[in-house]
Amino acid sequence: TSSGLISKLMAPEVSFYSNFDNAWGFPLLNDANMRAAVNIVATHGYGRTDNFANVCNSCVQHNKTIWQTEDSNLDGRYNGSIDDGLTWSTEIFKALNSGRFSAWFYWWVMTLQNDNQGLLNVNPATDSVQVPKRLYVVGQFSRFIRPGSVMLASTSSDFIAGSVIP
Repeated sequence: TSSGLISKLMAPEVSFYSNFDNAWGFPLLNDANMRAAVNIVATHGYGRTDNFANVCNSCVQHNKTIWQTEDSNLDGRYNGSIDDGLTWSTEIFKALNSGRFSAWFYWWVMTLQNDNQGLLNVNPATDSVQVPKRLYVVGQFSRFIRPGSVMLASTSSDFIAGSVIP
């Protein structure tokens, strides 16, 4: 555009990665006009562990970038423990590595409901904030995996994510 901004069109998001191909992927991307218009395929997680070993075949076939645009834990109970933080570390790693996602976003920063949806649990009545360990986990990925980074391939089964900045 004349302003120098580049806009990209994202395909509609499905609730879970594992049902993208049948629900949206092939029906949308098999259409040549839609395929030409769509740059990014998006999905949600909501704390559900999908089998990221099953690649998004429609994305691979049509060379489309995959983003996880929303994820959180909807079980309704606040959990700020390190175990919860480590669970999120594994989820992010699996999405970036096995799922081949190029972007991953948590659902929202703050919740007022004393649940697990936000990265911060705020109680306006007591003017207090609980900071769960998952906030630090998301912060570490955000801090060290920067735009333009490239995921390094590995044959190791260890859960270690690596990236390089070009």
